[in-house]
Amino acid sequence: MKSFNSVTKTKATPAQAWKAWTDLPNWNKHDPTIDSITLDRFENGARAKLKNKKGPGATLIIEDVVPGKSFTIRTNLPLCTMLSYHEVVPTEDGGARFVFKTEFRGLLSGFFYAMFGKDIAKESEPNMARLSTLAEKEY
Repeated sequence: MKSFNSVTKTKATPAQAWKAWTDLPNWNKHDPTIDSITLDRFENGARAKLKNKKGPGATLIIEDVVPGKSFTIRTNLPLCTMLSYHEVVPTEDGGARFVFKTEFRGLLSGFFYAMFGKDIAKESEPNMARLSTLAEKEY
């Protein structure tokens, strides 16, 4: 298994942070590698279609939604599952913390981590900083 994580503090309220993070069709505002994401409803079992600016797209499956708190996105790859855990944690000052962790599990986890996981890991902190700013200003 290969994994990485990122924690980012924001001045946004937990409600703003949650709204920004669950607004998948607008993720391209904080992640410049994303061309588009289509999603009808954010709920357990929903499937989103991700189109990257480079490389293949993917189907994202939303799981384990705890409204206002956390959700998981599962991406099935050949002989590998990529799980991305998203959690909004309230802070004492009224803001929030974005907690993001991604795991690659399965026989080809090392291959997919090397292929694109390391790039996601490298970009996770700048992307989370942009998400924080968006949550504070637009949500």
